[in-house]
Amino acid sequence: MPTIQDLVTVPLNGVTANVIAGQFYENIPRGARVRVYAVGAATGVRATILNGIPVVQDQAIKFNATSQFPTVPDDLLTEFVAPGGKLDIRFRNTTAGNIVTGFRVDLN
Repeated sequence: MPTIQDLVTVPLNGVTANVIAGQFYENIPRGARVRVYAVGAATGVRATILNGIPVVQDQAIKFNATSQFPTVPDDLLTEFVAPGGKLDIRFRNTTAGNIVTGFRVDLN
């Protein structure tokens, strides 16, 4: 099961580019089971996930000031069977400060 895990700083009142752009598993096969976990260091971060169709649109993610990486299975944001193609994950910050956000993507 491939896993993509990283930290990204979401700029104040801004949106990140696709956080998995350029990763080996950015393009996923049809029928793959995708699990996305995310956690922010503060409140105010929202996630959008696209895979040909909108999977999650502007949904608030959990925050945990003591942990930088998501905890499996507690911080599960969404789980879906992929229609295939490019996976696009973006985070939006609704506050006036930069927020570190950790994410993990598991493909099955």
